[in-house]
Amino acid sequence: MKNTTPSFARGDRSAANYPMKEQSSERHRQPHRSVVSIIAKFLFPLACCVATAAPAQTANPKPWPTKPVRIVVPFAAGSFTDTAARTLGKELTEALGQPVIVENRTGAGGILGNEIVAKAPADGHTLLVTDNSFAVAAALYKKLPYSPLGDIAPISQIAEAPAVLVARTNLAAKDLRSIIATARLDPAAMTFGSGGQGSSGHLAFEELLLQPERA
Repeated sequence: MKNTTPSFARGDRSAANYPMKEQSSERHRQPHRSVVSIIAKFLFPLACCVATAAPAQTANPKPWPTKPVRIVVPFAAGSFTDTAARTLGKELTEALGQPVIVENRTGAGGILGNEIVAKAPADGHTLLVTDNSFAVAAALYKKLPYSPLGDIAPISQIAEAPAVLVARTNLAAKDLRSIIATARLDPAAMTFGSGGQGSSGHLAFEELLLQPERA
């Protein structure tokens, strides 16, 4: 499973609807199997949507941006998502002629940052750069303080990264097959850490454990 980083804007009036002024070059709790299948089905169309959806055009589009643009990152500074957002922000600042400011608003697995963007004015000046957790939250939680499909509109996928498994050097299991076998034989003897429940790293390892054993 790869960690994809799409960008979003508040409501259906995303930044993609506006013409630019100028262009330039842990410890874990195993999710139920049905939840994993729901997440797998939801992640793929979301990735396609943010990569291919064409923005709706208005008859008389307003110039954009007319003021500094804010990019909200619902994860800590230095994370993969944060680094991607800051790279994007620097390029957009040069291209748009307006400051693009990155804000880290962490908490609740990304939900707090998502909520900030969902409740911001729908003028295209508040963007969200997040990862797969945006889709995962809709499957893990019965109620969210925003509508993932109604309050926040996708713009584009901007980056992706592989999930990497590492372990302490004195671990008896020396390869992936041995690690999975040990985890299945005695789940209490082995734990793994990730970015949090529902993160791409968490789901990637749970997916491995759910796969049938190979000869």
